[in-house]
Amino acid sequence: MKIIPPTFLQVPYAVHKECTPSESAVYATVYWFHSLKDGKCMASNKAIAEISRVKRVDNALSKLEKLGFIRRTYKDGDKKVRDRIIPLVEYKQVSSDKVSRVEDTVSSTEEGVSSTEDTGYPPQRNRIRKINKKRNKKRKESVTTPQKYDSGEDLVVKKTTEFIEDVRLRLEGIVLTRSQANEIQKFVSYWTEPNKSKTRLKWEMEKTWDTKRRISRWMKNSIEWGNNQRKGKNYDEE
Repeated sequence: MKIIPPTFLQVPYAVHKECTPSESAVYATVYWFHSLKDGKCMASNKAIAEISRVKRVDNALSKLEKLGFIRRTYKDGDKKVRDRIIPLVEYKQVSSDKVSRVEDTVSSTEEGVSSTEDTGYPPQRNRIRKINKKRNKKRKESVTTPQKYDSGEDLVVKKTTEFIEDVRLRLEGIVLTRSQANEIQKFVSYWTEPNKSKTRLKWEMEKTWDTKRRISRWMKNSIEWGNNQRKGKNYDEE
């Protein structure tokens, strides 16, 4: 059965801090399998390697288990037939009234890292919803009561900063390669181009907008068409 890879893999900071990029990629893959409908990671090393692009999966799993980030269960006493892999990093929401700041936390115990019930949702999900709601409200209000600024440049800087923060939240916890980071910079530069009156940015003039979907489409296009030349389409298309 062919595995459809995820758009992004998430790496908790605790894992990123203690592990190599390969080990972090393996953990992110395990967590992705764990977050699917059945809530269990029963994937084989081959399946994990296919998603994480790591050759020595078993070595990475041993290191992660040694550090207390995962726990492997087996069907037999000799530990030759693996049953499943349990990720042990908990995502915890630590604020409520304002836009929530979500941190990756690891609770230490005598056995290593304790595991609590994990919904499998991305840690920034609630925060992004609140930011989107607040941003949409501001966009509606600006139609009737536009905010005054000292100059158009001030407005552009403010809106660009807000857009960059939105993009940063969408990519929080994701390990990007240098080429991917460069593409994100191009994405931000393209969509924050102001109009002639310097009252609106390019992304605000779209009929519909979903930052996550736009980033995904941009990255797919950059792979398909190459980083130097893009012909036939532009990135405005959804």
